[in-house]
Amino acid sequence: MAIDAEKREARCGQCGEVRKLELVTEGSDQRAREALGAPPFALKLMVAGVLIAAAMFPVLRWWEQQIKPRSSKAEAPVAPATMAWDVTFPPLLRDLNGDGVQDVIGRFRPLDEAQPTMRVGAFDGATLKPLWTTGSLGDWADGLGSVQLALTGNALLITDAHGGVEVRDASIGGVSKRFALPGVASQACASPDGTVKFFVVTQGDQGAMVEDSVPQPTPGSRPAWCPRPAASAGPQAHQLSAKSAPDVPGLATSLVLNEGTNAVALGLESGLPTLVGFDPSRPGVRWKQPVTLENDQVRKEVPLGADLVAGIVYVPYQVAAGRRLLAVEASSGQRRWDIAIPGQGLGTAPWERIVATGSRVFVPGPLGLAVFDAQTGKPLGRLGS
Repeated sequence: MAIDAEKREARCGQCGEVRKLELVTEGSDQRAREALGAPPFALKLMVAGVLIAAAMFPVLRWWEQQIKPRSSKAEAPVAPATMAWDVTFPPLLRDLNGDGVQDVIGRFRPLDEAQPTMRVGAFDGATLKPLWTTGSLGDWADGLGSVQLALTGNALLITDAHGGVEVRDASIGGVSKRFALPGVASQACASPDGTVKFFVVTQGDQGAMVEDSVPQPTPGSRPAWCPRPAASAGPQAHQLSAKSAPDVPGLATSLVLNEGTNAVALGLESGLPTLVGFDPSRPGVRWKQPVTLENDQVRKEVPLGADLVAGIVYVPYQVAAGRRLLAVEASSGQRRWDIAIPGQGLGTAPWERIVATGSRVFVPGPLGLAVFDAQTGKPLGRLGS
């Protein structure tokens, strides 16, 4: 190339073609080369970015579905007849629909699954029809220890078998918050101050505080209002020490239930289940009677799953013909009713606790929760098969 600086052009020595030139001063040639090289580099960078974005698009769409908040609407409820109720976990009782009858919240598993899963549902206390039920919270075996429930006001906390936790509207089952925990839950407690505040225990005394006003769970130590579960596993809030029972010759007391000035001791007298009524604030015995008048047929075990509510003690026991449930006035010892309980099982273990309200008695069985009228003992239905 022959360059003419004055004319700012270059002429080809072979073909004679002339091209215009842009001349630069000394020291600026590097910048010129950088400027001339910029457009191809930027183009390559842009093309690479487009290719990377195209490759990641399916991944991003998949991840979006994973983190996308689920619908606040509850899934189609599972019918009571097609499930097995978890009798190892005492149900939560709360009037959710305002009809004056306490409704039931608890754990269950559908019976039509090849691999059983843990679910939670709320059921109308008057009709036993489902109000709402959750989807799978994990395998049944894993969920027995990790699916925990806690209720405050209308806010229900539910953990799953994978370290997740959600806060639902207890009335309709809709999800309002969903979080990840630092580990799998082993216990859940609701704050007693009435606020939407829970503590979920994940390991030892460590866990996380879940609050409606805080974006994420706050790791911390177990608060005073979330004590460790009692070693006896008896969930009765009004249980007294066996030493508080009056001294009755030949009676070995195993369980004492108390409600105000009414207390009932359950134990074995000469090998037979016996009830003793007394006032815990005064010495002496009010009344004493065997659990059943057919003592030759009764199973010689203390009914640890009894409950005392609204002045009535409800006692499950076993005779040769099957399970029965006895209702006795705690103040006088008068027997209200004594009925047969459908199904198998002893009904004597703490985890088989009879749960009573002023109008209902919930009696656990192998696969379900039988419901009776608290005043008459009339069967009202069953949750589970």
